Amino acid sequence: MPEVRDLLDHRLKVLMTSIFLSLLGLLMGLYFFQIVQSDKYVRLAYNNRLRIITVPAPRGAIYDRNGVPLAVNETTFSIMGYPLDLNTDEKLERVSRVLVRHGIPMTVPDLRGAIEKQRGAPYRVIRLVPNLTMPQMAELMADSDFPRELFPLPVWRRTYPSGSWVSNVTGYLGEISEEELKSRPEGYRGGDLIGKVGIERVYEEQLRGRSGEDLIEVDARGRKVRTLDSRRARRGQDLHLSLDMGAQKLALKLLEGYRGSLIVMDVRDGAVLVLASSP
Repeated sequence: MPEVRDLLDHRLKVLMTSIFLSLLGLLMGLYFFQIVQSDKYVRLAYNNRLRIITVPAPRGAIYDRNGVPLAVNETTFSIMGYPLDLNTDEKLERVSRVLVRHGIPMTVPDLRGAIEKQRGAPYRVIRLVPNLTMPQMAELMADSDFPRELFPLPVWRRTYPSGSWVSNVTGYLGEISEEELKSRPEGYRGGDLIGKVGIERVYEEQLRGRSGEDLIEVDARGRKVRTLDSRRARRGQDLHLSLDMGAQKLALKLLEGYRGSLIVMDVRDGAVLVLASSP
C-alpha cells in the first residue's frame, strides 16, 4: 500500500500546486487591472459615457461714439461631433457624402484635418462645419442619411455692418494659430477665433467673453441621457469708441483719388474722431 499512498500524495501535491498557481494568477490579474490599469479603464468608461459641449460666448459688440454698430454678431449654425464617434474612415466617408450632396465640399481629408486641429480630450465636442444658415441646417437635418453622431449647435458669426469704412480700425477675426495657442494657452483651443488686427486684437480679452460648457451623459448609441453639469457662457464686453462714423465717411470721401491718411482729434480730451487712410 505504500505505493498507492505515494501516488495519492503526489496527486494531492499537484492539485494543491495547481490551485496555488491559479490563485496567484488570479491575484496578479486583479492587481494588474485594478491597480496598474485602473486609470486607463476609468478613462475608457468615462469616454464612452460623458460628453462635453463647449458653448461659444457671444463676442462683445463694437460701436462708434454715437452708438452706430461697427462690429456685431449674427447667429449661424455649426455641425458638431466627437472624435470618439468619428474614429474610422468609413464614418468620415459617410459624413462627407451627406455634406457634399448638400453643397458643402468637405472631403475625408478635410474632415480629418478639422478633427486633428481641434483634438483634445476625445469626449470634448469639436466643430466640423462652421457658419451654416438656418435653411442649410434644416435641409441637412431633414436628410435621413444625416449621421446621428453629429448635431447642430447655434453659434455666432462676426459681421461688420460698416464694411470697409472702418475696417482699418476694427480689424478682423481669424482662427487661432499654433503660435498664438502657445502664447495664450489659457481658455483657448484649436479652432477658436481670435482678434488678428485692429481693435479686435488690442481688446481681445475684453471682447471675447467666457465660453460655457454642458457636461452630459450619453447612452451606448450616443444619445443624450441627462445633463450632469452646466456653465452658462458669459458675453464679452461691448466697446464704445470715440470714432465718429459720419466724420469717418466724410474723411474717406475727401481722400478718394489720393494716397494718404487723415486723423482728426478732439483738442479738449485727445479723443480720436477720425482715423482714415487711402488706399
